[in-house]
Amino acid sequence: MTSHENGWEHQGKSTNSNCEDTIFHSIDTYGYDIVEYARNLGPLVGRDDEITSLITILAKLTKNNPLLVGEDGVGKTAIVKGLAKRIENGDVPSSLNGVRLIALATRAFLPGDEYKEELKFILKKLDEAADGRLILFIDDIHLILGACGSMDVANLLKLLLDRGQLRCIGATTPEQFRKYVKEDATFNGCFQQVFVAEPSVDDTINILRALKESYEAHHAIQILDSALVAAAEISSLYVTGFQPDKAMTVVDQACTEVRLQLLRKPKEIYDLERKKTHLMIEFCALEMEKDKKSKLRFVEVQKELCDVRDKLEPLMIKYKKEKEKQEEALVVLQEADVARTANVKLGVVQGVGPAMHENMMLMQTLGPVTRPTLRSCDQKGLIVLAKRLQERVVGQDEAVNVVADAMLRSRAVLGKANKPAGLLFFVGPSGVGKTEIARAFSEQLFADEKFMIKINMCLYTEEESVPCYVGQLTETVKKEPYSVVVFDKVEKAHPSVFHALHHMLDDGCSVDFTHTVLIMTSNIGENHLLRALSENTSMEDARLEVMEEVRRHFKPDLLKRFDAIVVFNPLSYDLLRKVARLVLKDIAIRLAKKGVTLQVMEAALHVIVPESYDLVYGAEPIKIWLENNLVTRLSNMLITNEIDKNSTVYVDADSNGKDLSYRVVMEGGKNAAKKLKIR
Repeated sequence: MTSHENGWEHQGKSTNSNCEDTIFHSIDTYGYDIVEYARNLGPLVGRDDEITSLITILAKLTKNNPLLVGEDGVGKTAIVKGLAKRIENGDVPSSLNGVRLIALATRAFLPGDEYKEELKFILKKLDEAADGRLILFIDDIHLILGACGSMDVANLLKLLLDRGQLRCIGATTPEQFRKYVKEDATFNGCFQQVFVAEPSVDDTINILRALKESYEAHHAIQILDSALVAAAEISSLYVTGFQPDKAMTVVDQACTEVRLQLLRKPKEIYDLERKKTHLMIEFCALEMEKDKKSKLRFVEVQKELCDVRDKLEPLMIKYKKEKEKQEEALVVLQEADVARTANVKLGVVQGVGPAMHENMMLMQTLGPVTRPTLRSCDQKGLIVLAKRLQERVVGQDEAVNVVADAMLRSRAVLGKANKPAGLLFFVGPSGVGKTEIARAFSEQLFADEKFMIKINMCLYTEEESVPCYVGQLTETVKKEPYSVVVFDKVEKAHPSVFHALHHMLDDGCSVDFTHTVLIMTSNIGENHLLRALSENTSMEDARLEVMEEVRRHFKPDLLKRFDAIVVFNPLSYDLLRKVARLVLKDIAIRLAKKGVTLQVMEAALHVIVPESYDLVYGAEPIKIWLENNLVTRLSNMLITNEIDKNSTVYVDADSNGKDLSYRVVMEGGKNAAKKLKIR
């Protein structure tokens, strides 16, 4: 990055020779001396091991070039600053005392002959002047090997590092390291890797404590320790990215919000000022009008303006007095302010802790909106989770229990580290509730079923489609790390797709699946289940046959990764009646928003279910039939004013029992939402 981008300023050293003037002028252009900058830095917290590793490598005779490998935001540049601080304090071996640590900006590696030639000149002159007393720091070092780089520069740097006069500290991400640096064996051989892990929550809290004075001085605000703890804990759970960067962003944003509160007028004052502005515009427009109607309105506007001024004046006096008191008082950032800032900026979900305001959580600042984790469910809700899911999913108690157990493991923080919160495989016929249970799970987990993301695996039948699949999955999880991802009809996908998934879940992907539930669904072996239901034979034997087909189709290495493989039962006629009741209840809720009460008689179900029953497709035909018939009929009645907000619609079977009849009673009205009944 450039010195301007980091807010860092370089205080240039005077030199005697024209050559040195040229070199240091170029350094000013492309970077800065970190040791000089480090004079104004406080101590670095929580990175002693990494700094010690840097010093150990730099003090070696050969292969003395460290390469920091870590995700964006974990503090690679901060570690180099910590090294510079130690050099400034003399807390390093004699071979590093007095060395210059020069940071070169990333933009120095942009394409272009002008940049390339000047950079080559700088590197050569620095090497001549180094004599072991100069260390380069190149952030995003992979750029000189990647599309934005120049192989001439890369080859020159390899040569200079191999000579040993010039030492270099590089920094890159794990993904770019694998993609560029590791592929160039010679370049990689010049460096010794130092892997920089994301700091723990406790370490992040200590880092924030070390930065506390800087934030207080910048924002003129006092920050309570509880606010720092809240920022670290909440950002760790609810914000995408890596610590400590995301926690620092949270604190900075919260401080800004609290400080800006002093400048914000109460809503009542804003409303009156806006009304006053509108009236003044109308006043000026009517002032020159001569017609009678305009003159009457002009008098009304004058009166309204006087009323607004009378209301606004005392409010403004009170506001100014309160503002003066607030400016004199010490502004304090508290734990609740952190939550309130997130609520104002990004949204509201379940509570995040005993000391927090309820229904507030922290989401990503300036980025994709994230969701609460399994922790947001209260303990009582977890205990009855299976019951809640069974209210939406009919006849699949085993699957419901498996899903509930997966949520319990994650809530108790007993799930596998760096693995999905749940990895489930649902097998069964169409329309039996495989996708519905995923929606229900998403609703219970994130308070909205829209956080269930469905990927159609029929699109990945060719081996060439694997990169597209990997891209879709990784981008989906990066954008919505707290979600339920459903891979629908996985038996249709090419086998290479499963190999790619296996690789990503092990260690081949930088995406964090920790808060993601992955569910695969398949219709494989459904003929065994449907035959057992239609012929009234053993369902248990049919389930065993299904599992045999699953084992033949999918490799053991993939199957053993699943937390559970659940075979869904086909829905019998009686279970489909229960499904019909659930769908009718949903329709009734939709009608209630129009102020209309819907009551469905039991006899109506004897018409609905036989008309829509389909053994192969389960519940789907019922939903389609009700939309095409019942909902269409009710919509027509609303448009033609046969029913209104004061209506109750009774749906029953007609006299011959083969069709539905509708009876409208003008009642209910205001109480419609309270009278949802399906008899």
